[in-house]
Amino acid sequence: LSIRDQKPVELTVNEVLEDATARLREQIKAELEWEERRLVDRQHWMTLERVFIENRVYKKIETARTEEKVLEAVHKGMAEFRDQFIRDMTDDDVKRLLEIRIRRISAYDIEKHRTELEELLGALADVRKKLKQLTKTVIAWITGLIERYGDKYKRRTKVTSIDEIDKKAVASANLRLTYDEETGFFGSDVRGSEFGLNVSEYDRILAVSSDGT
Repeated sequence: LSIRDQKPVELTVNEVLEDATARLREQIKAELEWEERRLVDRQHWMTLERVFIENRVYKKIETARTEEKVLEAVHKGMAEFRDQFIRDMTDDDVKRLLEIRIRRISAYDIEKHRTELEELLGALADVRKKLKQLTKTVIAWITGLIERYGDKYKRRTKVTSIDEIDKKAVASANLRLTYDEETGFFGSDVRGSEFGLNVSEYDRILAVSSDGT
């Protein structure tokens, strides 16, 4: 049994496997899409942080007297480098940039940032490749499970061929036939005592009288 549309349904073995595979595929896809969004968010922030520090955009807020003017100054300063952005910058992004401590700005390592960004882009490319080749990704995931846990969890069932069975050959001889001399009837519903036979429902009876008929 399986659940479809919140109702129990009876499925064949093949249908169960197809249903389980489809659900696994959707789960792996969802996990990869979540990881892709996380990496893109990280790429977006690293790009903003680099532009903000490398181009000293933070210097533009020194003369701002109100929070509104500070936000405006950052937006204007960052706008010059909009072509480098991963997506549009929001007020929340600006507020996060303003939370960067002076110590981090002074200790900012451009080479380290580039290395980290290259690693991130490599991971992002790998995730997108897996999403593009989702069927291969699912097969690789299942194969990986077998390689890691196959020896620990041995198969408990056996695959065997099922021979065709002749139902007539295995039928039980559970019918009792008798002959009633008084009525001349012969069968399973006859209450006689002569010529008793135990037969199955598939047996055929040949009756021959004394005169050969």
